Amino acid sequence: MAEDLRWRSSMLAIHVSDLAALKNLVSRLLDPHRHDDEADDYETIVPAAARAVTGRLLDTRMLNWSNQLLISLSEAMAAHRWSDAARLLAVLMRQTDLRSRAGTAAVWRAGIESLLRLRASEGALAMLMRHAQGALHEEAPEYALLYILHLLREGRINELHQAFGAVAAAPPPQESSGTARTRAVRRALTAYRGMTQYAEWLIDRQQLRTLAAAATTAAETETGGDYLYETQKMGHEESLRNHAEMAMVAFEKLLDEPGVCDAFVTKYVHLIDSSQQHLSVSSVDVLRRYRTRNPDNPNAHRYLYAAVAKRGATAAELLDILEGYAEVNPSDELMLDYVDLLGDDDAVKKMAVLFDMLDYAAWQHDRRPWQKLSDVLLSVGSEAEVEGALDLWIDRKSWWPTYHFTEFHANGDDLLLLVSKAVVAVILGESESKFLKKAYQQILADPDLESKFQLAVNARNRAWGKLYDKVSSSIIT
Repeated sequence: MAEDLRWRSSMLAIHVSDLAALKNLVSRLLDPHRHDDEADDYETIVPAAARAVTGRLLDTRMLNWSNQLLISLSEAMAAHRWSDAARLLAVLMRQTDLRSRAGTAAVWRAGIESLLRLRASEGALAMLMRHAQGALHEEAPEYALLYILHLLREGRINELHQAFGAVAAAPPPQESSGTARTRAVRRALTAYRGMTQYAEWLIDRQQLRTLAAAATTAAETETGGDYLYETQKMGHEESLRNHAEMAMVAFEKLLDEPGVCDAFVTKYVHLIDSSQQHLSVSSVDVLRRYRTRNPDNPNAHRYLYAAVAKRGATAAELLDILEGYAEVNPSDELMLDYVDLLGDDDAVKKMAVLFDMLDYAAWQHDRRPWQKLSDVLLSVGSEAEVEGALDLWIDRKSWWPTYHFTEFHANGDDLLLLVSKAVVAVILGESESKFLKKAYQQILADPDLESKFQLAVNARNRAWGKLYDKVSSSIIT
């Protein structure tokens, strides 16, 4: 009773714009020692108190207090104090001076993050969405997208259909339907509808598997039920086809415009590859179109390469994909496949791909690209290939030695990596480096590695020899 009276006195103080009482109320909201039976207070008392505050917002002191609430909110979120953030939001959501485009957006984004972190009830999330929609109508579809995304993540199919219905029933925004912003919202809604249908397709497929397993068990125990099984099976199969078709229609629309939608395209491919019907489109066709629309998206190349390789494509087809991918992401592991697919007469191209890979720190201590580069350099035999190698080296001569060939880089347990790097260093003319001297001491302990290293030295003196001196005299100063 005493606690209830204190809360009521706080409300009364707020009615008369008692800023000290308001600050006391908020501080008590954030009190970590509050009891669980007070959990609903900020759902009832605080909104009422906050509504009382909104009638006094012409007072500049109140405007400053709103700013203080926002500062407290940002501090709570930065410290991951999500319960504190939710309590502050209960007050902020009723502050009319925040009902501007920027203010509402800030409250909405902070609110959805806090409530999702707290795994709050759907009622609390729906209340937050209604506040955002009511406070700033033009932004409503974009706020709804975040709510729909949450429902998708939680697999709440029924609520998803209700959310889509609410968005469809909302009046259109005042701006022209042709603006980029409106198109982006519509595209996202289409994508989420497709994902919802895909989720239902997955549910139908699992139910069919469960039904088939139950029918098998019934057959083994001779308990009958064949007619019931066939009836249920037909219903699930029809639902499966319908959901697949609706999902594919939605995903197909996404390919009409450029834009990254990896999560949806991969589901489209899954539906196509899982279909037992004859379709007018193949997964490879879809992925080719996706790459064409999004040439700067690394995943668009990766997805296409995986699909084509899975179907037993020719080396020429794979090379065509990887050549474009090398321009987008030269450090990807698939570049090792690219080097393997290139022919023996493409030594300069192989070296270019490997040099580009080794420009990235991720490959500094990986044996594979160094082995491939050392093998290619050892195979060089023409003046054109030497010139190509030195052209690649001249761009790196000023920084590769400290990046790859220091005394520190000669440490480590991987002797195969060490000898491969030593071969590259010798052939590129770094024979006097501290790296090479220390590496050679370790290589001498293994006869097999020493013979390979000596092969590199001989190659440098014999196969490169005059060619290197001739070309380097005109290239390297």
